[in-house]
Amino acid sequence: MPETCLLFNAAAGSAAAAEPLVREFLQRNDVEFHATSGPGDIPKFTHSAVERGLRRLIVAGGDGTITKVITSLAPDFGQVELAIVPLGTGNDFARSLSIDAADIASALENATFGAARPVDLVRITDEAGTGYLINAASGGVAGKVAAEVDSDDKQVLGPFAYWLAAVNELTDLQEYRVSLDLDDEHVQLDVYGMYFANGRYVGGGFTVAPDALLDDGLLDITTIPAMPPVELLAAGMSFALGWDDGRARLRTFRTRRVHFLAEPDMHFSVDGEPTRAIEASLEVLPGAARIVPGPAAEAFSSDASNRS
Repeated sequence: MPETCLLFNAAAGSAAAAEPLVREFLQRNDVEFHATSGPGDIPKFTHSAVERGLRRLIVAGGDGTITKVITSLAPDFGQVELAIVPLGTGNDFARSLSIDAADIASALENATFGAARPVDLVRITDEAGTGYLINAASGGVAGKVAAEVDSDDKQVLGPFAYWLAAVNELTDLQEYRVSLDLDDEHVQLDVYGMYFANGRYVGGGFTVAPDALLDDGLLDITTIPAMPPVELLAAGMSFALGWDDGRARLRTFRTRRVHFLAEPDMHFSVDGEPTRAIEASLEVLPGAARIVPGPAAEAFSSDASNRS
């Protein structure tokens, strides 16, 4: 029996184009193939993977598919290694792992034969129960803008497109009073939006947590403060360029856990999937999952390769 199985989300953004290449690759390697047939298929399959003792589960899909697999594995995260073949529209978590969505052949090779590393997960607890975050949660204007930036603008303007779009939204923005109970401080801020980030990117490649590491046991928080349009644009541009004044003006935090409350309620997108307004506690689960990064992944601590 194969020790590795590829879970293929046929509804993912580039799945149709990639499927012939995936099937041809699997014919040459001892990897089992399973295509999802509906929303309830992922939990059933991941439970089966644990019960059957599979060594590795390759997830061929987007960020939302990866999160569904992670959630379905709880609390047995570490019993099955995970690898990723990015087939979604954003593929932001794969980007933090330095896996190129444009090179499916290399992604398949890496997913099958690459070495897994410990990766942090984030547990989200609110009145509705418990969920998990692997890449980023975007709230307020943060989620809205990332979804609406035109693909042509991304090509021409790169990271600046995000902040130009944010400023364009300022005529119709909700301001929030946010309370953050962090590890060692309590903070109150007036913001238009914010990110809770394990990975570095959202919206198909916009950097929102440039220093985030996937194995440091810390959650990176980036806020979009309520400020005049010209100031916000300047701060956003500085942030996109990696300048210290941009990071200071946008207010960033790093913490192991945080309790979050916003007035009025702030709606969030979690790993690209829309969700409700939440008052929630977020806690990092250090090294909870074992995931295969790309061969030149940078979003890891310097000693990550030495960990078991």
